[in-house]
Amino acid sequence: MKKILFLLMTLFCANAAIAQNEVSTVILQHGDEVTMYKGLSAFSEAMEAATDNDVITLSKGLFSAAPINKSVRIYGAGYETDSTNSMEVSKLSGDVIIGVENDTLSALHMEGIYINGSIYAATNKDGDTLEPMRDFTINKCYVRGQIKFYSNITSVTVTNSIITESVNGNAINIANNLLVNNCYIGGNVWGFKPESDVMIDHCIIAGHYSTKRGIDDYNSQFYFSNCIFVSNAGFNNDVYPLVYNGCGSTFKKCIYQPGKSYRVSITGNGTVEDCYEVYLADMFADLEEGNTNYGSYTPNRSFEIKEPETWIGTDGTEIGIRGGAGWSKLPSTPVVKNLQLEVNGNTLDVTYDAEVR
Repeated sequence: MKKILFLLMTLFCANAAIAQNEVSTVILQHGDEVTMYKGLSAFSEAMEAATDNDVITLSKGLFSAAPINKSVRIYGAGYETDSTNSMEVSKLSGDVIIGVENDTLSALHMEGIYINGSIYAATNKDGDTLEPMRDFTINKCYVRGQIKFYSNITSVTVTNSIITESVNGNAINIANNLLVNNCYIGGNVWGFKPESDVMIDHCIIAGHYSTKRGIDDYNSQFYFSNCIFVSNAGFNNDVYPLVYNGCGSTFKKCIYQPGKSYRVSITGNGTVEDCYEVYLADMFADLEEGNTNYGSYTPNRSFEIKEPETWIGTDGTEIGIRGGAGWSKLPSTPVVKNLQLEVNGNTLDVTYDAEVR
């Protein structure tokens, strides 16, 4: 309880600093010690000072990205502005490089952050392959680029996030227990060895790719469940055999457009079980009449499907991003209201009301 209350206090202080000074602020919590950093370089300074198991909290505002090479928990104010739910944007400018040399990086958590670039994990700034990663969670983040792993990974979760490009590894990588759930993926999930354990569940997938490679190259045999595929691009499959979401993958209780199912089996031993063929214009109920951005992401999209009682997934919930664990953009950090600061000698008195989002 003490640690929870202390973490809440760091968040309150961060919000107070930004409210009074309009300066982007980062709070570093190390045990019972709290340090505040301000300005564009605040995140970089906090990462430099941090040690394993520390907590880093970002206020709203813009921060320069910095290498992450410690097992820390990083929390932001959110990746989109939502005044109704008191959500604002914590933005990291540039690519985020994650990895540590000569050791396995584990227990890393990132939440509520807009990353204006890609995430490159298990690597350094020079693009070298580093040691494996394990127990890594990306939750409620917006990645304006790709998430790429340069080494083997274990127990990695990407959830409730927007990734504008792909989630992928190298052809020599093994992904043990990679879960991508309730995400909007502008690209695809691909690029790990066939023996990998990869599950993509309740996602919307907008990407595709074609290749001249044989079915043994990039042979990612993944399990896609309860997903909606919104790509409507055409391909000349005689010249460029389509590798649609990994050769040999299983697609169960998914929705895709009519005429696209052959693109799964053509690449080698793919299976399609209990899926629905639905035209893109007939998939979603959240667009006004005349709006043809059927499969695109915008902040006001709910991605409500037109037949939630018919298009039921493997877990008894509706297919798509709203089913399963559910879709939420709100970070787990609390909302602070009616915050007042008063200096009493050498003591800073803080009064506030706090609400869980």
